[in-house]
Amino acid sequence: MMLNRQQTLTLIQQARSQGRTPDLRGADLVGVDLQSADLSRIDLSFAELMSANLSDTNLQRTYLSYADLSQANLSRADLSQADLSRANLQQADLRQASFDGAILGGANLAGADLRGVDLSQANLQDIVLDQARYDQNTGWPGSFDPAAYGAIEVDEQTPDEATD
Repeated sequence: MMLNRQQTLTLIQQARSQGRTPDLRGADLVGVDLQSADLSRIDLSFAELMSANLSDTNLQRTYLSYADLSQANLSRADLSQADLSRANLQQADLRQASFDGAILGGANLAGADLRGVDLSQANLQDIVLDQARYDQNTGWPGSFDPAAYGAIEVDEQTPDEATD
């Protein structure tokens, strides 16, 4: 069953009011607009979040392992200490998202937009970065070489942002 924004937030509120961790494992949230929502400390592992709008969303300490976040908008989202192991983030917009202490082991970020993202404190073991875009403001752990993983450094401005 596909959930909309109101149904999702109601389920989270009900679980929290009963002192339980919200459990939305495997939830169908394809294309749902959850912008600026508090989705912290919930279980969204195996959830279908393709093309969802999660910009400015609080996802701190959220379980997103094996979740499908392909083409999702996670710009400016707070994913601090979130578990995104084996998550699919292909073509996701991750600009200026926070990944402090996040687990991204085995995550697929192929084609993702990583401009302005600080991944310096994230676990990037076995990460897939083919064609992921990053800029000079993207932070990487220690001696991590994103180009060796297939990521592409781009200028800060994209062609549609450039002016003549």
